[in-house]
Amino acid sequence: MNLILEIGMDGVLFTAAAFLVPALVARARKTADQAVEGFDRERVEVSRAAMLGLIAGVSLTAGLVVWAATDSVLMAGLGVAMGMAAPGWVLGLYQSWRRRRFQAQFRDALIMVSNALRAGFTISQALDILAREMPWPARDEFGRTARDRDLGLSVDEALERLADRMGGESLRIFVTAVQVGRQTGGDLAQLMDGMVKVIRDRERVVERIHTMTAETRFQGYTLAALPYLLLALWVLFDGAGARVVFSTVWGRCLLGIGTFFNVMALAVIRRMAAVRV
Repeated sequence: MNLILEIGMDGVLFTAAAFLVPALVARARKTADQAVEGFDRERVEVSRAAMLGLIAGVSLTAGLVVWAATDSVLMAGLGVAMGMAAPGWVLGLYQSWRRRRFQAQFRDALIMVSNALRAGFTISQALDILAREMPWPARDEFGRTARDRDLGLSVDEALERLADRMGGESLRIFVTAVQVGRQTGGDLAQLMDGMVKVIRDRERVVERIHTMTAETRFQGYTLAALPYLLLALWVLFDGAGARVVFSTVWGRCLLGIGTFFNVMALAVIRRMAAVRV
């Protein structure tokens, strides 16, 4: 029975490796490209090779740490995979946090654009004002939009690039409104005032929904992390006993099955707590 389980586990691991390794390598390359672009946006020169080397160093370090803790080649391989994917997750979290800060500042940017238009400035000049007066990260993003315009793009194309970088329904509505207003000659200042009111009401609804779903999200993350925290404590206080989980076929099977259902449950909880406005 153990021999059959061993052969089955080896087959599953080989198949998983055949699918996961190319995907992880592609993700690492994409992460390196995104990191280089992000550093370039912050005016810091970093090469793609340096970022790939950093990702490789993190993955090898994670694999060595896991192997030293568990004495299992399988878990060391999983540690390498997690270490290879971790920089992408960290970068994704940073980009998401940066976008949220931009969205929080966007309403003030619209008010500033409306005041500039009422003072007689054009939308192109309003972008220059935003690039000077807004706090980070809105200052950097509108500054990049102004540089795209200076390099030969039209204002509409530069704003489209801004919407592609930062996302968000409010920003896309703003870009569409500016494009339509420039073509039809409408009152952009009045349009900006209406958008500010809509965004204010939308933020109020989003904040209320976020508060109502906070308990669900906290419970989901806590329940998902609890088994691994207990496993880490077991390894810390009884390393010899905990190695049975990683060195025996039944232990690895139970660990794999438990992780699979844990990930599925977390995905369901996140989907239940996610409400689009």
